[in-house]
Amino acid sequence: MTHRRIYWNIRIEYGASVGQLKFICDSIEEYIINSIHYVPKNEAECFVNIDNFSDSSIDIMVYCFTKTTEWGEWLKIKENLAYQIKDIVQLSG
Repeated sequence: MTHRRIYWNIRIEYGASVGQLKFICDSIEEYIINSIHYVPKNEAECFVNIDNFSDSSIDIMVYCFTKTTEWGEWLKIKENLAYQIKDIVQLSG
């Protein structure tokens, strides 16, 4: 194994506007691309896209790979991504 994957579905309320959804997707992708902890897009896939309309949410797929394969380090990187996503969603209003 050379990388470790993160694959999440982030559920956003239907009340979110298209502008808010674009801001959230773009900001998450920008964070991943600019972080030293993630594999560059030219080496591994990275997607942050609207994926599904669920019963009570619009789902955003976050799919990326970390540079580390160490479990503990991966957990910390994943946790920091969760904090960033929470901040980004709050910033979107």
